[in-house]
Amino acid sequence: MSSRFLGFIKEGKFHLLKHSKSEIAEEGTTLRFTTITMMAAELPEHRELSLAGLEGKVLLIEGEGGGGDWIYSAQMIGVLG
Repeated sequence: MSSRFLGFIKEGKFHLLKHSKSEIAEEGTTLRFTTITMMAAELPEHRELSLAGLEGKVLLIEGEGGGGDWIYSAQMIGVLG
């Protein structure tokens, strides 16, 4: 089931401000996003969402928490700033 993640980019990393499911990660956590599904036979790094050029921006991303710092099936929904 998909969740939405609101956060900002600092030093090239996504820092979580708020999300729709509190059991996935705590606010302030850094997360990484990949477009592959959790069951794909591929490393998540191979399709990691690029955060290049987004320093200081606020992003809204939708995806599925898979444990750890990876969010799978990720789609960027919005960019502010």
